[in-house]
Amino acid sequence: PRYSPHNLMVMPARLLELAQAKREVSKAVTGFEFSKDFHPAAVKTKSVAVQYPAAKTEFTWSAGSGWQVAFDGEVAIDTLTNTPHTPSTVIVQITKTISSGFKDSFGKDVPDQLLVGSGKAIMLRNGKSLEVNWQRLKDSDFPTYTYEGQQVNLKAGQIWFVYASEDEISLTLAKLSE
Repeated sequence: PRYSPHNLMVMPARLLELAQAKREVSKAVTGFEFSKDFHPAAVKTKSVAVQYPAAKTEFTWSAGSGWQVAFDGEVAIDTLTNTPHTPSTVIVQITKTISSGFKDSFGKDVPDQLLVGSGKAIMLRNGKSLEVNWQRLKDSDFPTYTYEGQQVNLKAGQIWFVYASEDEISLTLAKLSE
């Protein structure tokens, strides 16, 4: 089992299978585009860290593997394979945070991220990063990611999304020299 706050991991292919067994699945569910190469404007990047008020998530490039994930300084290990989680694409999407109207067991507000709208994001692929724009006009749409008006595709494989509010987090991007 994965313990909170890192218990929101799913197997997308299995979710699609389950959904398709119940009814036809909208094309919006499978709406991402993929490509082998990243955008030429992307820069070599060593790591990206997102510092939330009570937790830190970091992605460090590991050549040949992908982006190694660490939570609060500890490498995230897949309990089934006993290997580090290494997604091929990571998207750190800057969103607006609002109160969900719920309280946690300590009486604190439980935040909710607004995922409809538009804003900035950092996309990590192939040992590089690129600041992109994201847009999602309604809940049933898939988000799009663009750079200078052109769509930026994801890399096939495991994709991780990190949602962060610009005013609540500290984002550190460590670039490598060319």
